[in-house]
Amino acid sequence: MMRRYLILLIVSLPFFYGCSLATQFMHMPEINRAEALLQQGNNKEAAEVYKRLASYNTDRQNQFRLLAADALIGAGDVKQAKKYVDTINPTRLTAPQFNHLKLLHAQISLSSGDAERALSLLKGMQVAPLDNRSKFSYYDSLAFAHSLAGQPIKSVQSLILLDPYIRDSKKLGQHYDRILKTLMTLSTHTLHVKQPLAANTLSGWMSLARTLKSNKYNLAASLAKWRKLYPYHPANSDFLLTYEQKYQHELKARPSTIAVLLPESGRYANAATVIKKGFMAAYNLAKREARADAEIRFYDTESANIVDIYHKAVGEGAQLVIGPLNKNHLQTLIGGVELSVPVLSLNHIEGLSHPYLYQFGLSPIDDAQQVAFKARQDGFQNALLLIPQSSKGERIANYFTKHWQRLGGNIVNTQTYDPAELDFSKAVKKLGSHSGQTADVVIMNAYPRQANSLNPHLLYDKATANLPVYATSELYSGSPDESRDADLDGVVFCDIPWVFSQVYTGSLGKYALQELWAELPASYLRLVPLGVDAYNLVSKLSKLRGTAYQGATGKLTLGTDNRINRELFCAEFDKGDPKLLNFAREKGLFIPAVPAQPQNIKATENDATLPVVKVSAPSRLETVNDEVKLSPLPTQPDVNIQPHVQ
Repeated sequence: MMRRYLILLIVSLPFFYGCSLATQFMHMPEINRAEALLQQGNNKEAAEVYKRLASYNTDRQNQFRLLAADALIGAGDVKQAKKYVDTINPTRLTAPQFNHLKLLHAQISLSSGDAERALSLLKGMQVAPLDNRSKFSYYDSLAFAHSLAGQPIKSVQSLILLDPYIRDSKKLGQHYDRILKTLMTLSTHTLHVKQPLAANTLSGWMSLARTLKSNKYNLAASLAKWRKLYPYHPANSDFLLTYEQKYQHELKARPSTIAVLLPESGRYANAATVIKKGFMAAYNLAKREARADAEIRFYDTESANIVDIYHKAVGEGAQLVIGPLNKNHLQTLIGGVELSVPVLSLNHIEGLSHPYLYQFGLSPIDDAQQVAFKARQDGFQNALLLIPQSSKGERIANYFTKHWQRLGGNIVNTQTYDPAELDFSKAVKKLGSHSGQTADVVIMNAYPRQANSLNPHLLYDKATANLPVYATSELYSGSPDESRDADLDGVVFCDIPWVFSQVYTGSLGKYALQELWAELPASYLRLVPLGVDAYNLVSKLSKLRGTAYQGATGKLTLGTDNRINRELFCAEFDKGDPKLLNFAREKGLFIPAVPAQPQNIKATENDATLPVVKVSAPSRLETVNDEVKLSPLPTQPDVNIQPHVQ
């Protein structure tokens, strides 16, 4: 932002604000410390320093508030940044400071998806007086605002202006990748008719995007021609060589026909419909960006035996099968057929393993594991476990205990509560009544209503009043609600990145897909990103074991049993609003490898990790076969997904 200008002003003009030189020098160590923290990328601690400086009742309060808000935005705490910005009196700011205030307001507007207001603020700014860091923030915000407003070409024009302010070669490559991804959402026709006649930088980018979209099968020759037309273009560098290799690899890794096995009736039909929406949103984006050339075929898993459906899909040319969703169907499929085509299931059964089976879903194993990671890396060891009195609660307790003990933790006491009760005081009292080791943390599994009642009891009971509380993702509806979650202050929880709009952004982020989930019950919300990742994993499976994929449902990796593990993002409630922290394993806590122990577990209807509803005649999504068929069925499928043989 405008930190350098503001810090220079603080140092150079003490008498302008009527401040004594002694007071000025008194604050210098803190000012220098804050700047050093910012240089290290530690925005959170820098914000605390500036907040402390802003608490002093001097004429420089507004300057420190600007710097504090700036650092808070950098730390992802937009809510707190807005509070600081709202305390600033604009009439007491210099022209550059007022410019800075507008930039902060624009960034805050963008965080809530208000592109129109952000654009209005940004267009009213004077860019020339800004320092380089502030110019970077300005053009970056302007690009994001245009993108959010559905103006990709204007977004790219702003991104091009960022070039001079990016020094790091890796970041520059990511920046160029962002430009191409933005342009490749346009059709080849639009890229052609909107391309400037002059051979300038924008013209070169649009020509390159059109080349990539329309010449997939003769790409090397087409790119050679582009290089001759634009010899001095910034993309005509090592970036394009790397991009071409990556692009060609992804093309080869994609199956040409994908079968998706989902129910169109029955108790899981509504869940399947939501997953399908997320899946198609990801597919349609990939299609616009010329990253999708597969035929998608949907099969109703309620129409016949699941084994017969699998044989039918493979017989019709499927090179990858996604689904089934129901655990019973998954167990029947693996037990009833020798898989000849890889399967990416949308649920998980412990102990079930096959070299051609990749298990992916919103498993409670991940929730329990990630909370264990987070609490242990934060230094806690002796846990009190508070869980609902149910079969699912028992499973969560087993999962958590297993991972907690692997990490060297101890379970001091485990207490159940009845979710139907309104008063949880007795359960909390029993939780703290134990004669074992001294507990240092409470782990809670609860839905929002129960969590908002349980946490106050934990705060008021003597045995648990001073203990930090960590919880699984169930306590969060997926959308901030300060009034509902006011009693959860201080609770740390881990959830999928997609529910945090500042963690998982872009065209498949939560705000971008709002139309898909706005009318959904909270229990269905996370099924949208499950569908998004189900499609995006198609081209990632072959390299997922060595490279994590930053997905909507987590940082995804492939385990030894071919289960796709999800690392979740953690947050802490502050005045009813989730304050972003970090990925659960970001600090690199070492976990010793423990081989998976196969178990003879029979899947049951109650074991499903999906919302279950009774439906009479669920509405169906449009069939995509007529719309998205892009290539003929191959005579001999060539699968590039290599199974892991144990």
